[in-house]
Amino acid sequence: MSAHSMLCERIAIAKELIKRAESLSRSRKGGIEGGAKLCSKLKAELKFLQKVEAGKVAIKESHLQSTNLTHLRAIVESAENLEEVVSVLHVFGYTDTLGEKQTLVVDVVANGGHTWVKAIGRKAEALHNIWLGRGQYGDKSIIEQAEDFLQASHQQPVQYSNPHIIFAFYNSVSSPMA
Repeated sequence: MSAHSMLCERIAIAKELIKRAESLSRSRKGGIEGGAKLCSKLKAELKFLQKVEAGKVAIKESHLQSTNLTHLRAIVESAENLEEVVSVLHVFGYTDTLGEKQTLVVDVVANGGHTWVKAIGRKAEALHNIWLGRGQYGDKSIIEQAEDFLQASHQQPVQYSNPHIIFAFYNSVSSPMA
């Protein structure tokens, strides 16, 4: 696939995701908390891609393959497939095992708050490399992220029970990781 056709495809995907995110935001009376934030992230991605298309920004073809769209698409798809979505991109504060204050972004809060979803759009190869410690600086492994989610969920009970945590992998995982 040429860089131009890949760019056109990404622009079409961004436009479609914006429509789906807007529809999702309107699907619940009073809206979904964070819906506007999700839409603005998608619109920012579209604006960037349109600047690339107009020749205002020069990027490598590899940058087109690793846009934020994969993660944002995973969030939209997760929210569309769950019941009682109350929030997307929700920030929870918690105290880590060392007593330090931390924040955690939960991609989708569903089932009236009883379910937290981490939507993972990265390719299996990238996840595997991070798992092996070969990720970029600051990349947390899936295990570290799961530990953070567990720690935070224990400090955010919903009707006296901890939220269930789901890690939704949209581009599979390697056999050793599974």
